[in-house]
Amino acid sequence: MQIGEKRKALMGDMYAYVSDIVTHAIQKKRKLIVWGCGKGGAFLTHLICDIDGRIPVSYYIDEYITLPCGYIQGNICRSSLLWYVDLKEYIILLTIRKDERVEKQLAELGCEKNRDYFDIRSEVGGSYLEHLERKYKDVDFSYVTKEERPDLYSGEYYESKPFDHSSIDHVFEEIKNLPCEKSFMDIGCGKGQILLMAVMSEMVKVGGIEWNADIAKICRNNMNKLDVSADIVTGDATEYKDIDGYSIFFLYNPFGENGVRKVVHNILESRKRRNRDIFLVYGNPFYHREVVEGGNVRLYLQVRVDLYDPLLNIYKIGEENEQSSD
Repeated sequence: MQIGEKRKALMGDMYAYVSDIVTHAIQKKRKLIVWGCGKGGAFLTHLICDIDGRIPVSYYIDEYITLPCGYIQGNICRSSLLWYVDLKEYIILLTIRKDERVEKQLAELGCEKNRDYFDIRSEVGGSYLEHLERKYKDVDFSYVTKEERPDLYSGEYYESKPFDHSSIDHVFEEIKNLPCEKSFMDIGCGKGQILLMAVMSEMVKVGGIEWNADIAKICRNNMNKLDVSADIVTGDATEYKDIDGYSIFFLYNPFGENGVRKVVHNILESRKRRNRDIFLVYGNPFYHREVVEGGNVRLYLQVRVDLYDPLLNIYKIGEENEQSSD
């Protein structure tokens, strides 16, 4: 994957840290064991195998043998594996939260920290967002849920959770390749998680709308602290129509079926005002039928992701109207 200047500025130290460990393993002729098969393990696998790409992961350790939507593929064992392999041939990478029992077990096996094992989660975090929150203490990408803010979510509105999964880079590689202007709007942008990824993926223009003023304020602060240029609007996304300057729209399950209908309608009306190629990217696409019911939107591409719904949909907006008018 190509690493652009903005991505390098934001994540270069994380990439360098992982690259140094891979270099260490290669120089010592040792293979890799990742301890943790959850999101942190999947994310580290992405950094090692997809971004660095020099060596694979040989084993995974997980006491519960859990998998994040099948992203991890390979030999998955419990920690008893360590009694049967020659640990001089391996380096262990911890992606679980700091656990003294694990470090005690590794010490009993004669493993030395930062030589035979590395605590990745403690050093650089288990995702892009966690890394930035560690690096910048006043950056806030924490979850916003119904339980925490019952005044914020009511009726059709749903939980807003950071999109920090291992597949996020893959999603934005597809977005970068869409045949349209690279102007990106996140509808229901929350604290700005997706805006951050859009900038890292070299979108030329980035904007978002968030109806809650407190959350929008946190979003603006996050973008300012990270030196990310994004136009953040406070307002009702279903009523907001000043969108003619954007060609890629992103929905991460911000509201229900009526809200989806209104947003799609607004995008179609925008295309009438300014004719251009437009795409809608929809994570957790619970309301696919509502997106395409008007007959002037078609499913363009599906991307496999590790979300609640493992299919992320990308729609082409307005193409069928063009065909019917020929």
